[in-house]
Amino acid sequence: MKWITRFLKNSKGAVTVIVTLLLIPSILVSGTAVDVARIYSAKSIVQDANSLGANAAMAQYNALLKDLYGLYGIEDTKLQSMVNDYIKIALFGDSNTNKGMGTFQPFYGSDSSLSISVSSEHNLGELEILQRQIEEYMALRAPVVIADDIMDIIDSMKKVSADANVIKQKLDIDDELEEIHEIYKKIYQTIGKLDEYPNEETIILKNVNDVLEEINGQFGDLKTERETYAKLKTDFEETKNKFESEMKKLSTELAIKEADKVALNSEKSKKEQALSSAEDRKRAAESKAEEQRKAAQERAEADRIAAEEKAKEDETREEKSEDEKTEEEKAAEESKAQEEQKAAESKAQEEQQAADEVNQTQQQIDQANNEIQGLSSEIQQLDNSIATVESDIQNLKDSIAELGKKLAQETAIYEAKRLECKAKYKVILANISSLASGGLLEEDYKKGEVNSDNLYIAGRWQKTKILIGGNAGDLWGDNMSLSACQAGANKTIDHYKKLAETLVNQLKKAEEKKAKLKAKLTALKGNLNNCSEGLKDGLTQKKQEYGNQSLLEYYEKILEYDLNSMAEDVVNTDQRALEDMQRYMDEMGYGIAEIGMTGGSLSDGKVISVKNLSPINFEEFCDMEYPEKNPGLTDVLKLYAELTKEQYSFVSQDEFQIFKEISEDTGKFYDVLEEIMNSAGVEKESEIKTSITQILKVARDLLQGSLNIPEGAAFYATSIGGAVTSDFGTQDNWDDTKEAKKSAKNALDNPLLSGLSTIANDCTNKLLLVTYGTSMFSNYATNKPNAAEKKEVSLAEIPFGKEVNYFYQSEQEFLYGGSSLASDNLKAVSGMIFLVRFIMNYVSSFVLSDVTGLVRNIALALPFPANIIVSELARFGLVVGQSVIDLNKLRMGYRIPIMHTEASHSWQLSPSGIASLGSDAVKMMDSYRTGADTEVDEGTGFSYANYLSVLLLFVDKAMLTQRIQLLIELNLTNYKNNVNTDEAQMASLERIRLDKYAAGICVSTSIQMKTLFFTMKMFQDGINGVKPSATYTISDTVYRGY
Repeated sequence: MKWITRFLKNSKGAVTVIVTLLLIPSILVSGTAVDVARIYSAKSIVQDANSLGANAAMAQYNALLKDLYGLYGIEDTKLQSMVNDYIKIALFGDSNTNKGMGTFQPFYGSDSSLSISVSSEHNLGELEILQRQIEEYMALRAPVVIADDIMDIIDSMKKVSADANVIKQKLDIDDELEEIHEIYKKIYQTIGKLDEYPNEETIILKNVNDVLEEINGQFGDLKTERETYAKLKTDFEETKNKFESEMKKLSTELAIKEADKVALNSEKSKKEQALSSAEDRKRAAESKAEEQRKAAQERAEADRIAAEEKAKEDETREEKSEDEKTEEEKAAEESKAQEEQKAAESKAQEEQQAADEVNQTQQQIDQANNEIQGLSSEIQQLDNSIATVESDIQNLKDSIAELGKKLAQETAIYEAKRLECKAKYKVILANISSLASGGLLEEDYKKGEVNSDNLYIAGRWQKTKILIGGNAGDLWGDNMSLSACQAGANKTIDHYKKLAETLVNQLKKAEEKKAKLKAKLTALKGNLNNCSEGLKDGLTQKKQEYGNQSLLEYYEKILEYDLNSMAEDVVNTDQRALEDMQRYMDEMGYGIAEIGMTGGSLSDGKVISVKNLSPINFEEFCDMEYPEKNPGLTDVLKLYAELTKEQYSFVSQDEFQIFKEISEDTGKFYDVLEEIMNSAGVEKESEIKTSITQILKVARDLLQGSLNIPEGAAFYATSIGGAVTSDFGTQDNWDDTKEAKKSAKNALDNPLLSGLSTIANDCTNKLLLVTYGTSMFSNYATNKPNAAEKKEVSLAEIPFGKEVNYFYQSEQEFLYGGSSLASDNLKAVSGMIFLVRFIMNYVSSFVLSDVTGLVRNIALALPFPANIIVSELARFGLVVGQSVIDLNKLRMGYRIPIMHTEASHSWQLSPSGIASLGSDAVKMMDSYRTGADTEVDEGTGFSYANYLSVLLLFVDKAMLTQRIQLLIELNLTNYKNNVNTDEAQMASLERIRLDKYAAGICVSTSIQMKTLFFTMKMFQDGINGVKPSATYTISDTVYRGY
């Protein structure tokens, strides 16, 4: 207590201190409370501003999108700036001025710290968002638009799948029956061809026997030539011996004469040698006399020269007088004179001697001349003798030569005839070979003859023809060989074997078809309880035209007769007969036919096969001298040459039977076939089928020609998915009824048909979306049939037209088909509607008197089974034609009953009779080409749009939404840019996209608020480095959507 007392005594200024101590916490608490209050107030302001900005932004939806299609969306590009403005005004006021702390403005000095983030949380490009908006839009409107007709048409189509199945089964049965009918026709034709075989067999045997007859003639010619050859040899031997005897006699005389000639020639040779010696001596003497003459001439010349020289010397000496000469000269002259005297004397002696020699030589010459003259005379005499002998020799030689020539001629003629005979024999053998296997056949032989020069001119064949061999192309005709006959026979028999085999196969195939028909009839009967009553009654009620049987019972009439048993009969009779005949022909040849069938030898006359006849290699035939070489053996050539026609001819085996006579059943069945192939019935059948084909062609042309391009755009570059479609009639070629029926059966397998029976249970989740599509978009029947009087509008009260609708008159079809081409979408829808109408009309055809009456008349006009085939084909043609008319009327904006009845009077395709079936139907279809004759009340039945509504129920929900999305985008672009469905202009523009329109936004705002007290210096100085924040961040996020 003391310390308290002391404290109280020493407490001056204590109050101030205490007050100060009390005020500081109070100020802190108060300032904190003020800032906390400001913070909470600011949070509320930010939240309100955020909500205000988001709500204001949502109010700025695109009015065009909402007006046209009832959809809400904000363009992304305007969101940020719009929300920024709204929030800033809400936070800072219109002036957005910083009034300072004293004004108590919550966000004084905070505008720079404001952060606003706006994002598109969802957009109309999201299919779930688009579906939700559409369904919300249609939630209250759909019942008004849908009414009852869509559900009515769905209800009326519950049995479409079962009807389609029964109709397809019935068309299958019709086709099976028609195939059996066609097989029966082929069977009849095959039987007709096969029954021609007996005549062909007669021709075969005649051809064979004609050739065998020619071969027989050739063997006779061989025998004749062999006999001619033998006689030629005998005759020639006699002629040759006669000539050789005469020639031998003349040769002996010739030898004697030739000996005489040799002796004379020897004597003459001696004389000629002596003459030659005398002539040699004469020539030697004359040569010597010539030498002596020349020597005398030379001496005379020498004397003359010497005399001239002496004369000159004498003249020289005379010029000089004797007195003038010296002794020496005189002595020399004297010596010389003496010498000259001696020389003269010597020369005189020589002259005398020379004259004696000349005389002696002349005597030798004279003697030789005398000797030559004598010898020449003797030689001349010998020449005369030799000439006489030589003449005799030549005469003998000529005689011998003449005989030799004649013998040579006879020999040449013999050899020529021999060669000719052999050549002719060889040709005849070749002829046999040609007759056997083909080649040249020589005919009409002209005999040889000896001409004026005694030369034998061989004979020649005057005709040549070519025989057809077994490997030739067309084996039947003139000039056939045995092998050609054999090949022709085999070819013919093979042909008839194939015909028999074809007949067997056709009978078996027909039986198989009958089994299939029976199974299909059983299956059809089992499905009748599921189909429409009209269809069931039409197939099961008894009718006069079917012999008081039902149509199904009448079908079973074709099941009579056991065709497999008949096929076995054909195998056991005709096929076996043909095989036996072919074996018979394989043994073909020349000889005694009965022996040929069992074997034998040549000496028995066995059949020589075609192979062994071409060429013949048997020595008995080829050797012309065989009988001479083998005198004790049978002359087989003679045997074969003398065979009679009855021996070598081939005859019929008479095993083949025509089809009608094989058995009692085949006879009855053949009578049925003859009734089927009755010419009048076949002609009538052909006429009616032609009329039906004409109906189908016109129906196809009308159907394909009616797939018009709509008034709107024809294409856009984007396609979305595909659709369950039917090409029935839109792309098929119906140039014949089989193609049309095949097309129909394929179409009846369409999976969409099976869904029609259950679509009512599955359509609830798509009904609003489908209704939106059919209410907001145009189709091909929009503004039809009277566009000038009636302008249709969408559910949003917007008129349909090119101003808004880019794919005008093909939009709903796009929703179904999804193709970028309007024509493809129109075809897809038309094909499906046409298929549905085909089914409905097929059922109607059994209850409408116009159709049943025509079917009955056709059935009564033709034999079975053509009556049922053609009458049901007529039903098919009328149904197809009426279905085309129905489709055209629907596309022109008219309504038609789901089922045509007598009461509705809505079935238009009613020809007046069989004769005018084609022409009447064509005129009626043409009259509906433009809809000019359409007079059905618009208020009855179902419309094109109703059918489209049902078809759209089969489109996947997401796919349908996506297609609706694209149509909205195209129409917005078309309208805003005044495209007016111009494809080129649209392609150049950027399409308005729904994913750019926000259907939900997220707004996030963040701002830093300055505190009042914590910004004071005393707080900002801090304590021990810790100081409070001068600002407080306030954030808020808000979400908004339509």
